[in-house]
Amino acid sequence: MFKNYHAITDVVSLVVYCPPERSYLLTKESNGEFWIPSCKTEKNCWKITAHKLNFELFGMDSTSNCQPLRVYRVWLPNHPLQCVYHAVYKVAIKPDVKKRIKQKAGVRNRLQWFTAAELERQRAHCNLRSPELTVFAAMAIGDHVKDAELIKSVSTKSSSCWCIRRCS
Repeated sequence: MFKNYHAITDVVSLVVYCPPERSYLLTKESNGEFWIPSCKTEKNCWKITAHKLNFELFGMDSTSNCQPLRVYRVWLPNHPLQCVYHAVYKVAIKPDVKKRIKQKAGVRNRLQWFTAAELERQRAHCNLRSPELTVFAAMAIGDHVKDAELIKSVSTKSSSCWCIRRCS
């Protein structure tokens, strides 16, 4: 997404899920890890960017509303901006809309649907860009008990660093 450290800006991500099927849309990164659809913020507006990303995925048929889920503030040392934000939105879709996902040449075969069990399996095999993805999934469906348990398990099993450090 970013070619170098100084190009880092705000990012918006979508947790797209289908409640009846308990499935989630993920993209496969070039390194083989899975993540939620994301893009750079446009016009300094997270909401517009979230709606645009949703439109790019589903087209005019999408009647889903993007709802804020979580916002992260990331401090960047030796960067023109003191900090950037990662805004995560959730989008619930119906099973019939799930089948109408648009396949663009750039992301062809990179979009995949995962059930909650498959998502947990990917986390266990360390195939997720961040184990926190399972927390996003739990938050999206409103599973607060599971969310609290996942946050505890994620924080004990992985180290989180909110400050990006430059390697020299």
